[in-house]
Amino acid sequence: MKLSEQLQAELNEQKARNEALRTEFDAFKNDAGAEKDALRGQIEATEAKIDAMEKIVAENAERERDAEQNPVSITKILAATVARSNGETYEEQWKGADHERQIVERAQEASDDSLGGYIVPVAYMGNEFIEALENELVVKQAGARVLSGLFGSPVELPKQTGGATGYWVPENDEITASTMTFGQVKLEPHAAAALVKISNRLLKNSTPAIDGLVSEDIAYRLAAMVDLAALEGTGVNGQPLGIKNTTGIGSVTSTATKREDVYNLRLEVAKDNALKNGSRAAWVTSEVEWDRLTRLTVAGTTSDMTPLVLGNISAGHPKMLLGYPVVTTNAIGNGTTEPLYFGNWRELLIGMWGNIEFLVSQHRFMEFNQHAIRAVMEVDTAVRHAESFALAALLAS
Repeated sequence: MKLSEQLQAELNEQKARNEALRTEFDAFKNDAGAEKDALRGQIEATEAKIDAMEKIVAENAERERDAEQNPVSITKILAATVARSNGETYEEQWKGADHERQIVERAQEASDDSLGGYIVPVAYMGNEFIEALENELVVKQAGARVLSGLFGSPVELPKQTGGATGYWVPENDEITASTMTFGQVKLEPHAAAALVKISNRLLKNSTPAIDGLVSEDIAYRLAAMVDLAALEGTGVNGQPLGIKNTTGIGSVTSTATKREDVYNLRLEVAKDNALKNGSRAAWVTSEVEWDRLTRLTVAGTTSDMTPLVLGNISAGHPKMLLGYPVVTTNAIGNGTTEPLYFGNWRELLIGMWGNIEFLVSQHRFMEFNQHAIRAVMEVDTAVRHAESFALAALLAS
């Protein structure tokens, strides 16, 4: 396959991907929030890639047409090489092969800027932009519920904390009265924000388009902040309160027998009636801890070497532990102790007051000939029932 055909195939793939992204974008509702903003950024970045690739395809096609009209004879180049080794003069080497001589001289001189390298164009492939390797976003994968389109503050969700009491009553005895108890779960907006300054020169000349890349990156960064805050948010310094710091969640003290920690963590949730039908139970942990768990056996002895983790653990296959899905990320853990969360993730709420608000401004940075892209997203996280989650900080082993 010719290079032009390969490039055209890649261009067609990018166009098909853009069409798929646009279809997905159009299917979102108006209150889709951060996901829709992230898609918008992907579409803009993809369209920038398509523009750059179309130029590259056209330029390469022109080079190939020139090469077809003026083919290079490898045989003549080899003959010139042999002639040189036989001591023939430079003119004698290339007699009858002027075109091949020009090609070789151009290749030789391109390596030296002063001998022609300055006029040989750099092969820049903006369509092959290499994106950063980022952490997985896990709480929505695990099953967290997103409450979008919120307004007012705080948003209060009524909650039953206790039920009535029933009694066995002998004939003609008075029935003892009892009461139900109630509480509230509150959601209040916390601002996740980012600002990136871009020079106007970069804005005009970048391929892929820098504004698209920045918008897409910011959308991911804010989503990653919310994801981590839902797990480990402190509730202070502007952060939401995450599962780890929520009062009343179950906990297991790590022991040398890690398989027992895993069983006990599940039990912490099950004994509080949090694993009912319709629950979305799952594990969330780090990649480091997942690797350790895959090495454990059910019994931990040579009498039973059945692995604790059953099934294919390679990429692309669902991760399972004790029959529940596992979601992993490198955003948590420190190498010494690794968190292992278990719970009913439908009990985790992510509240959103509107979508990500993007603002592009030049006024503040005009003297520096810069634009700035600012994004703000107002969110909060809360747990409906703390008993629906349990956490263990597992020791390295």
